[in-house]
Amino acid sequence: MKNKIIIQSIVLAIVSVIISGINSELPKEMVSYQFNMFTISTVLAGFSFTTLSMLLSMNSEERMRKLDDTSVVINKSKKIVISLIYFMISSLMSLFLILNVPKLLENIKIVVSEKIDVLGLIQRFIYYAGILSLLVGIIYFIISVYEVYDLIKRVYGISDSAKQQAKEFRKTIEQSMKK
Repeated sequence: MKNKIIIQSIVLAIVSVIISGINSELPKEMVSYQFNMFTISTVLAGFSFTTLSMLLSMNSEERMRKLDDTSVVINKSKKIVISLIYFMISSLMSLFLILNVPKLLENIKIVVSEKIDVLGLIQRFIYYAGILSLLVGIIYFIISVYEVYDLIKRVYGISDSAKQQAKEFRKTIEQSMKK
């Protein structure tokens, strides 16, 4: 799992650098925008944590004990944890911009070239990395919620044989009522 997150984070960073290299305008109200991004990220992280808690609490149920010696619960929880990690990365990026960390870097005289706005590039990188992390987190969250739902459906749902037995039982009752 660690390698997958590291590889995805590297790809995310590369995409962020490519996007941040584009000379696009950042929102005028950056701080209030970042407060909104921070709020969204932390709320979704809370939902992910709740889903993880629900999955782990289901494990104490008798029907779920059949899965104790399998990796089903671990595999389902991996995606939830990955979504939590990306939501936290997004939250951190928003905090960096709220606290104006790029402006603090202005005191460190980074001179690459007179033509390159290093401070603006760092700010855009943090901005796009935060947005992309939020999107990746949302994707993992959606996948994990679906997988937890699927697990609940399989563990607590009615099996096909039970459905067939119920159907036959209803048919028998209907036939005996007609007589």
